[in-house]
Formats: sequence, C-alpha cells, structure tokens
Amino acid sequence: MAKTVKRWGLDFYFAGDSIAQGIVAHGAGYKFVKNEKYKSGHKYKYLGNRKVEGKFKQKLLDKFSSDIKDNKRNYNSFERKQYLRDKGLLGFKETFKKSIRDNWFPFFKQEKQVKMKGHKVPKIESKWTFNKDFIKPSKLLKGNGFVNTIFTFGQTLNDYTLGPKKSKLFTSEFFADLSTDATIGIGTTFISSVASSAAVGMVGGSVVPGLGTAAGAAAGLATGILTYFIMNSDIGKSVKRGIRTGFKKAYDGIGKAGNWIGSKFKSGFKKIGGIFG
Repeated sequence: MAKTVKRWGLDFYFAGDSIAQGIVAHGAGYKFVKNEKYKSGHKYKYLGNRKVEGKFKQKLLDKFSSDIKDNKRNYNSFERKQYLRDKGLLGFKETFKKSIRDNWFPFFKQEKQVKMKGHKVPKIESKWTFNKDFIKPSKLLKGNGFVNTIFTFGQTLNDYTLGPKKSKLFTSEFFADLSTDATIGIGTTFISSVASSAAVGMVGGSVVPGLGTAAGAAAGLATGILTYFIMNSDIGKSVKRGIRTGFKKAYDGIGKAGNWIGSKFKSGFKKIGGIFG
C-alpha cells in the first residue's frame, strides 16, 4: 500500500509541484545573464520578478526562490555555479552527481568561499559536510534511493517472515529475492537520475533555472512510470526472473563451496585428533 501511495500519489504531487514552480519562475523571467556592469567579481546577474500576480503563483515562486538569500541579484562565477549545483541545474554531469549523492550518500565534500583579509578574491576550500537534502522531509516522502529500496524489499521481507515462504527464511531463495529487489531498485533510481539530469542539460537549465527544474521533474516522473510498466510487463517479469535465477545459482554455489570447505576442515580435525588422541 505504501508503495502504491508513493508511486501514484506522492511522486505525482512532488513532480507536479516542481514543474509548476519551474513554469512560474520561467514566466517571471528567472535567468542568469552576464553582468554588463561587471565589477568586484560579480560577473553574473540573476534576473526575474520576485513578485507575481495571484496568491497561488506567488506561493510557488516563493518556494522556488527559498534558497536565494536576501533577494541576491549579483553573483560571481563560484556563487552562480554553487547555486545551480545545489538546485540540480548545473548541466548533465553535475546534476547527475547531485542526484546520486542525494539518493544514497548522507555526507559529501562541499566547496565554500572563504574571504581572506587583504585579498579581493575569496579562497575556495572544501570539507566533508552532512548532506541535508538526504534527510529533507520532501526528499524522504518522494523516496531517495535508500527509501525506495526499503519499499522494494517490503514485499519480499513480508513473504519470508509472515507469508507463505517463511520456512525458507535465510535460504538461497531468500537472498536471491532480496538481491533481485536491490538490483531493480538501484537500477530504477539510476535510470531516473540519468533521465532527469539529461533533461536539465538539454533545456539549458543553468541558463533558465525555471525551465530546467520543470524539465528535470517531468523527465524523472515519466521515467519512473515507464519503468514501472516495463517491469510489470511480460518482458520485465522475464528479466526479473533471469536476474533472480542468476543470484540463486550464485548463492547455491557459495553454499555448496562452504559445505565442502567445512567438511574438509572437519575431516582434518578428526585426523589431527587421531594422531594426538
């Protein structure tokens, strides 16, 4: 039930919210341009109306603008890059890296500007920091890679603890099913990250942040729905069976190897005992 609510409720809600925010921001003229009065390192200007007509549209725009401190307009190269990276709009490579990081890693190496006395140009330093986006309520509700994998495991764990397969708990069949779930869960998250990152890059999200946000959210949602239908089709079920068969053979082989090694050790100890007995 949780998977169904998440897939057809929360996924649509959050994707729709991001798409709406992006469209409103794009309509308000949000974009980076070269600053004609370039001075003091502020090479870029972030254009766009911060106020729009209509309470609902204003609420969406405020959410999109929530990470713009003090209505900041002028950005140097590092600040622009950092803003776009944090928003998941800095081209395919950086957007994909952020997507993977937010899905799987609670810590990451963050770059920061450090102003030094007597120096006009700030120093760039990097240090390990906690990834707030990893535990962001909206991110957890949408489902990061870790949460999605737990949802994917849910049915298998139920089958082997309370359901019809409980007598086979901790057998090769149990581990094969868990490994298959993990493979599909991780693969689905990976494909969705690639699709949304590619969409951001294609529409030039670093230049038009609103459009990039909308395109990335739409691509991620579409990929998730498409993957769901493919994996529940005859072809998808066949692929899943093939993956499971491969894992089961591997675990059966490990089990046989373990039994053989155990028998050899047992036999060897018996012989040693005979010598000193």
